[in-house]
Amino acid sequence: MYTLLKTHTTEDFDSFVSYWESLYAYSPKHSDGNDLYFRNIMKDVFSTEDIKELFYWKNGMKLSGKKSMIVDDICKEINLINELKHSHLEYVTSSLPKFMNRDGVWQIFLLHILKPDYFPIFDQHTYRAYQYLQTGFIRKITELKDLNEFYQTTYLPFIHEKLINTATVEERIRKIGRMDRALFAFGKFLKSGYVKLLGPTIDFHLFRSLFSSVYARDKEQYSTDLVTYLKSNPEQQKVVGRLFQTRDVYMNNDHYQARWDMGYYLMESFKIEFEQSEGSELIFSLCCAIKAEFALTDYQVGGLFKEILEVQYV
Repeated sequence: MYTLLKTHTTEDFDSFVSYWESLYAYSPKHSDGNDLYFRNIMKDVFSTEDIKELFYWKNGMKLSGKKSMIVDDICKEINLINELKHSHLEYVTSSLPKFMNRDGVWQIFLLHILKPDYFPIFDQHTYRAYQYLQTGFIRKITELKDLNEFYQTTYLPFIHEKLINTATVEERIRKIGRMDRALFAFGKFLKSGYVKLLGPTIDFHLFRSLFSSVYARDKEQYSTDLVTYLKSNPEQQKVVGRLFQTRDVYMNNDHYQARWDMGYYLMESFKIEFEQSEGSELIFSLCCAIKAEFALTDYQVGGLFKEILEVQYV
């Protein structure tokens, strides 16, 4: 399901791209604006100035300090960059970290510069858009343990699936560019105050904080993480209180089947192991409460809970 403001959702990804690409608004603080990108990205041979202009465009403003030094280091390898531009993908991906093992987003952007028909641009906005389309939740790129791994194993296949039957290099570049712009625009929208137009949302930090307090019986037993979260998001206090009340309802014998149905689903679908204990039942009951409060699917709840386990919040 893909989000459009005018019709809320569509099953057609192309319609989603057309709609959100039309709302794309990005221009670096430079007199040439987006020409910094379009006049350079398709060149067969790059100069150091071409590379600097492309990174200026990605940064949105003049490079300074550490960023300028990173790009200067990249430009020292201009001969290798031009060699890689016309090399096989395997050689490109294996060679790049040898001289640019730095910020993940910029390393990915250099991949895009080298092979714009294969590597899409990736940043906080496209990540936020992707996660919302896949899960219905707003996520922050800073939560990723390994940004490059996520890009290679998850985001690239998502984009490449949309390129099936796209034959020529020029068509692939055009289509990747359209998806980049649409996802960027949608991701920026999700970060803005206008996201409320989509209805209530829940961020991943709230989920993490809730499960870090899964054993709490009252406010005095809330974890430090949840207390800190509520100080920053006081509007969520009633929601959190309601969730723990609903969790306690699900702990009643009348709801034994419902909470264990959730437990069996987590074990079978996500291969999460639980002991038969009160602690496990509190987790199942909180999952049920979250599902009811936010009208989520079992899959959404399970997927998020699995990620929470991976960052050791439970």
